[in-house]
Amino acid sequence: RKDIYINDQPTVEVDYKALHPNLLLETPERDPYHLDHLILPEIITEPDRQRSLVKSLILMAINATSPDKTFQAFRNDQKTKTIEKRLKNEQLRLFLDAFTDKHPELEDQLNTGIALELMNMDSTIASLVINHFTEQQIPVLCIHDSFIIQRDKENQLKEALHIASVQVAGKGIEQESKGNNRAIRTRIQGNIS
Repeated sequence: RKDIYINDQPTVEVDYKALHPNLLLETPERDPYHLDHLILPEIITEPDRQRSLVKSLILMAINATSPDKTFQAFRNDQKTKTIEKRLKNEQLRLFLDAFTDKHPELEDQLNTGIALELMNMDSTIASLVINHFTEQQIPVLCIHDSFIIQRDKENQLKEALHIASVQVAGKGIEQESKGNNRAIRTRIQGNIS
């Protein structure tokens, strides 16, 4: 994505931070996956690794319809021969419980298959953003919950993302930017047909 140029201009990618959990939380957080302490310090010893585990587990719990399906989907998604792949349901439940202890309003929403409703919300947000820029004849690319636009339009994109999330979810959700800082080497002209 860092190699994408629009109208021969470098681009920036802006995405929502933890979109699906933040759509569910009453007050969105920059990093809802971070837990205040290690849950199984004898197994997962680094906070960043635990955060990655929790993120994957919660995204599975948003999609699954039961804890057992969440745990199985989590293990299926892990690389062979990793600690995460070998975690038992009881161990994964400790991470899930720690997450819901931190965010009690999510306890009744996880493992219910709520992902379809959230996907509808994020597609509505994407449509609003795309339509906004289409009306202004400004190209914008959408990749799931992130958007790519010319770097000089970054602030306009951030404002549109904020307005769209407030309109659809009733709250602003924090965003993060990743830029393309390389100079263009070859001028490309013409249209794709």
